Amino acid sequence: MKKIFVTILIAFGLIFSLEGCRESKQTEEMDAYDVVILKQLDHSSMDEIANAIYQQITSKGNVHAEILSGQNDPSILQQIISDTKESHKDLIIPIGSMASNIAAVTKDDLPVVFAAVSDPEKAELTGLKNVSGTSDAIAVESIFAMMKAFDHNLSKVGLLYCQSEANSTKPIAELKEVLKKDHIEYVEACGNTSDELIQAASSLASDHVDAVFTPVDNKVMACAPSVAKIFVNAKIPHYTGADSFVTSGSFATCSVDYVELGKQTANLAYEKLLNRSDSTPVIQVIPGSIWMVNQETAHEIGKDPKTIENLGKVVLVETERE
Repeated sequence: MKKIFVTILIAFGLIFSLEGCRESKQTEEMDAYDVVILKQLDHSSMDEIANAIYQQITSKGNVHAEILSGQNDPSILQQIISDTKESHKDLIIPIGSMASNIAAVTKDDLPVVFAAVSDPEKAELTGLKNVSGTSDAIAVESIFAMMKAFDHNLSKVGLLYCQSEANSTKPIAELKEVLKKDHIEYVEACGNTSDELIQAASSLASDHVDAVFTPVDNKVMACAPSVAKIFVNAKIPHYTGADSFVTSGSFATCSVDYVELGKQTANLAYEKLLNRSDSTPVIQVIPGSIWMVNQETAHEIGKDPKTIENLGKVVLVETERE
């Protein structure tokens, strides 16, 4: 009886040993991938997206990823993308319109899955082989509804943006049409550098506009704290296209959940890694779902966040300070 029991134990041991070897072999046989997550520049929204992409794609177990920043400099972005190709990485995930456009133009055979491009068509990212991504297109009607909720007598709106920023073209044009239909005057103030945009913001404050709108404009984002102070001092609500503006001191937004956008981008990228032969472009539009208000700014300019509770869930934040 004892010999039979020992024999059974040995048999079970062999079975488990074989299963362990099989699982180990399957793990070893899994393809390993190496990807680069490229932020156009460093700011809170892009950091949030990059971190979400990193966490999601590395959780797959067979993907190594690194996060790099192009510091909003085309030459640095170009160099990083060239280095990525020369080092035989499997895929690049650029975040932002400029980074995505440069990656798409110079990609050669390197798959590109972009993230957070408000207008992929304007950024020349549509219809390209092996170029896919996610879009954080702004819900302009939602922004306008928020403006009207806070000011029923809205009569003049300032539009602050960079004319060379691909993210800004479409939402600015859309809001102009909405304002025209409602017979509301608008004033444009543009610039290409931080100094020019800060001056443009000052001109809108001097023009006594009732509200200001800025899309997901990375050039304005680079000087967002300075711009926010100008409008807070003038008691003017500054509505924006991204939560990073609001945490920098701007008033409010109806923004995309950038953690969710990052996860969706990572899933899209992983599918591309598994199916390299499939060159069909896929663009996922992630709708705005977060009504965010800076409660410090709201207090300073005399606005009550409860005013828009009927629009959806309102998230209150404070200004981030270094």
